[in-house]
Amino acid sequence: VTSIVSIANNEGADGGGNYTCTPRNSESTGASSHAAINVYPDIVIYPSNDLTVRDGDDAGHLQCVTNAYPKPIITWKKSDVPISDSLVNRTYSVSNRFGRDLAVGTVSFSENGTVYSCVVVQGSTVVTESVILRVEAFTLSPQPVVGVVGGDATLTCKANGPSVEVLQWTVNGTHVRGDEVKYSIVEKTQNGKHSTLTIKQLQLSDGTAEYRCIAGTVAKPSILTSKSAMISVLGEITSFNDKAYDIGGTVDDSFSCLFTAYPKPNVLLQQDGKLVAGTSVQSKGSFMYSVNLPSMAVTVNTSGLYRCVVSYFGASVKLNRTAQLQIFPTATITPTAAVTITTPRTVQLRCVAVGFPVPSVTWFHSRRSEVANVTDHSSPSSDSTNRQTVSILKFADAYLNAGGEYKCVATSVLQKNGMAANFTSASTLV
Repeated sequence: VTSIVSIANNEGADGGGNYTCTPRNSESTGASSHAAINVYPDIVIYPSNDLTVRDGDDAGHLQCVTNAYPKPIITWKKSDVPISDSLVNRTYSVSNRFGRDLAVGTVSFSENGTVYSCVVVQGSTVVTESVILRVEAFTLSPQPVVGVVGGDATLTCKANGPSVEVLQWTVNGTHVRGDEVKYSIVEKTQNGKHSTLTIKQLQLSDGTAEYRCIAGTVAKPSILTSKSAMISVLGEITSFNDKAYDIGGTVDDSFSCLFTAYPKPNVLLQQDGKLVAGTSVQSKGSFMYSVNLPSMAVTVNTSGLYRCVVSYFGASVKLNRTAQLQIFPTATITPTAAVTITTPRTVQLRCVAVGFPVPSVTWFHSRRSEVANVTDHSSPSSDSTNRQTVSILKFADAYLNAGGEYKCVATSVLQKNGMAANFTSASTLV
């Protein structure tokens, strides 16, 4: 007697297993014979196509399912490196159907092109199926830039991925074209899509806008949206002028650096190359700002050449202007009291003229007008650091024809009330 068992192909792994043939008649049961049917594994990965994910998104799970008998060993690999079992979050079997799920997690563009493989081993039989991770991302997002009024500013973006066919630009949410008077766009394809937006003839108001690059397909253009980029716009320093004060006065708001920009920039105020502490930027409205010196008395130490530098961090573009805080001249003669000469002796008069710019000194005598005799006085010594000129009028024999009033005149390039800002100090020899 011959008995035949047919196992249909569509039974797959369910047809695998151990089969026993036992002959029987009405009187006895014969010896049994055994046979094993092994079903070699096949693999299905879900999703079956390459896995496309946006940069920064969770890629979810990959599912590997195989039909096999006997039970195979299933392993996930990432770029040919076995993945730790701690990342394989589910292993299951139903009848002769087995599977393992892999949690891919959040991905970045650096993982673009990564190959995930499911490897099924059954004895000497090894079957592998793979999917490739495709990450869509802006490989170059538009970065903040700095420009000046009247100039141009350029923003650039680059995107890559299966769904990146076109790049577009928006300004405050509105799409712009490259053939407008205000904007031009240059596109090229090289290792992804590349687009450059140029904003022409910058105005301060351009700094208030939000610029974005959008990537996608023709049918669905907004698959990826870049972070917003801003343009910082420098205008001009509208006022920072020389200002003269009397020593002992107070520096007021008239000596201030007034400028236009958007957004609020950084400002450095320097005196003779050294940073001035205690300054702050104040908004004057309508893109206008000012920076003032802290309230302080006018002294020799507060005078000098001041520089106002307006900029944004990390940018080479700057606004730069200088102005002098000037001092009207003063002069002091010592000794201050009248000098009485009863016998021939050496006498000297010392004149210190202070101001900025540093004044010059001229001596005058009540009878001889300007004292020009070089044997009578030393050459003036000018000290720009202390803002002063020192001149000494010396008499080796003051008894002979030296009497009279002597005047030291400090002469400056400055004007006060429409006249030369000179200062006179006098002493008398009697």
